[in-house]
This record gives sequence, C-alpha cells and structure tokens, in this order.
Amino acid sequence: GVYGSGMAIQAMTAGAFSDVSFFYDKSPSMSGGIPPWLGSLVVCLVVLVYVFFGGMRGTAWVNALQTLVFMVLGGMACYLLAMKLGGQATILENLRELAIKVDFEHLTRTNMSQTQFCSYLLIPFSVGMFPHIFQHWLTAKSAESFKLAVVCHPIFIMLVWVPCIFVGIWATTISLPPAVAQDPNKILPFLVKSQLSPVIAGLVAAGILAAIMSSLDSQFLCVGTMFTNDIVEPMLGGGLTERQRVRLARTFIVAIVAVTYGFSLLGINSIFRMGVWSFSGFASLFPVVFAALFWRRLSAVGAFVGILVAMSCWLYLFGKSGWGETDQPLTLDLGGQLVLLEPVVIPFFGGIVAMILASYATRPPKQKTVDKFFT
Repeated sequence: GVYGSGMAIQAMTAGAFSDVSFFYDKSPSMSGGIPPWLGSLVVCLVVLVYVFFGGMRGTAWVNALQTLVFMVLGGMACYLLAMKLGGQATILENLRELAIKVDFEHLTRTNMSQTQFCSYLLIPFSVGMFPHIFQHWLTAKSAESFKLAVVCHPIFIMLVWVPCIFVGIWATTISLPPAVAQDPNKILPFLVKSQLSPVIAGLVAAGILAAIMSSLDSQFLCVGTMFTNDIVEPMLGGGLTERQRVRLARTFIVAIVAVTYGFSLLGINSIFRMGVWSFSGFASLFPVVFAALFWRRLSAVGAFVGILVAMSCWLYLFGKSGWGETDQPLTLDLGGQLVLLEPVVIPFFGGIVAMILASYATRPPKQKTVDKFFT
C-alpha cells in the first residue's frame, strides 16, 4: 500500500513539475512527477495524524468515507474509460467493442490449469485473518451489529474490484509507454491521467489514495493495539495506565510505519504478486482460528505448532520465489502427471496437519476451558 501510493502519485503528477530538476526521472513518461519516496512519505504522515487523533472510532469512520469515495469514483472512472476507449455511442456498445479487442487469453483462464485455479480459491480465506478486519469484529458488543456488514461486504468488494479489473484488462488493448507497459503498478493511474480530463483524473487519484489509506490506517492502528495489549501488558503483568497504553501504542505504530516505509523504498516488482504472497500467508493462519472456534480437542501446543509450521512453509517458499519476485505455481509429479498448484497449498494444509497431529500428541484443554467457550 505504501509503495503503491507513491507510484500512483508519481504517475498522476508526471510532467506537472518538468521544470524542476528535483523531480527528474530516468523514465521520460514519469519525469516531472512527485518522486515515489516523497509521495509515500506524505501518505504515511497523513495516515499517522488521523490514526493518532481519531483512534479506532475515528479510523472506522474515515474508512467508511474512503471506501465510499473509491467505490463512486472507481465506478465513474470505469464508465468514462469505457466510453473513451471503446469509441461507441453507448456503454453497452463500448463494453462489447472492448471485449472484442481483448486477447482471448485475458478473457479466460486458459493459462491457468483447473488444479491451480481451485488452489487459488484458498487465498480468499485470508480476509478472515487480516489483523485490521479481525480486530474490528472484536469492537462490537453483539454479533447482531455485523448482520448488515456480512451481507454487504461481498457486494462492496465487487463494486471496488470489478472496475479495477476491467480497466486492467482494457489496458492490454492499447499502446502504452515502455515505462508503463513494463510496470503494471503504473497502468491504472496512467490511463486515468491520459484518457480523462484533469479534474476527473484528480478526483479518481483521490479515490485511489483513499482505497490505499483505508487499509493502511486500520493495519497500523491494529498492530499498535496488539503490541500493547497482547505483548507488553502480559510481560509487565498489567498495571499500565490508559495514558501509558496510548503512548506505547503510538510509539510502536511510528516504528512500524518507519519500517514499512523503509521496505517500500526497496521497490516491488509487482504489487499484485506481493499481495498474492501476503494473502497466502494470512490464509494459512485461518485454519488455526477456525479450529479454535469449533474444535474442542485443539490444544494450545497444537495451535502454536500449526502456526509455526504454516509460517515456516510460507517463508521457505517466499524465499525460493526471490522474496516475491515471482509467483510461479508449484509443480507436482503424480505418477507422470504434472499438477500445478498455488504455493498457498503447502503452508495451508501443512499447518492443518501439524496442528492436528500436535493436538492429539499433547494434553487436551481442561474441561473447564472447553465449557467456558463451548457452552
């Protein structure tokens, strides 16, 4: 998210400061734009300000506004780009025209085997383990509060993602500058800027940044709370005042933001590819939480072993990929038949097997503990 915000800002402002040598870029199409390191830094500082002063409630309200902004502007950008790129009179004619122009391989999963496609479906389990979403579930007094959210969440996900996917597919039908064609991270902001009016482009850019920040702020707030409540307080045996908790959480959040910003400066070959790897790691932790909620025989040792095995498998595969440089599927030879699978399969099922074996090899939880959570 931090890296993406810097890339988006540079692509949207390219050429605006062409007479300032400080904003020179080796790529002519990006020269004169705010450099990524500066754009990312500004986004981090803005997020820190309202996280510090708004807390969980303020962040939740900001998230709602940011998501609404992106849904509206993302849909508007999709509509306007379709009208511009299709060259026809109506939106349906333009959609039909653009679909004809797109290569067959981009409209189907011909380059993805059935086994790889099915294993890819494990990745959405990651949503249940995103720290910021997980923590939001714990802030309500009753599960009744989430009835509407559970119904609307898939619909809103569609409203946010579908326009972006359409724009990405349409981008394969037009000629792009070499710097943009070689860097998928820049395609969306480049299309918006080059095909739409400056006012609309500015609004859509605001929508893109809103989408990025709506995840960053919740994650930063969440890890600060987790650090304070789940690590520091138990180590100190409690006793922290509210002021001390807030100060400690803010200090840790600043440290996390600084580390994240530092990583963003290293550059990322593909934000989508890095997202797939990150979501695979989250998805691999889901079985442990699911078992904790529904399996009475799960032991503490089993939970820890399941987490450690999932983490170890993911870290090994992530390292083998060049730390996110590639996302090549795993190839298994089953009696001479090659089967392609997404890497998420190994940590996901490896963690499950380790958790089950370790739970049966150790003492079950005390009956008092089971009764507390299952009655």
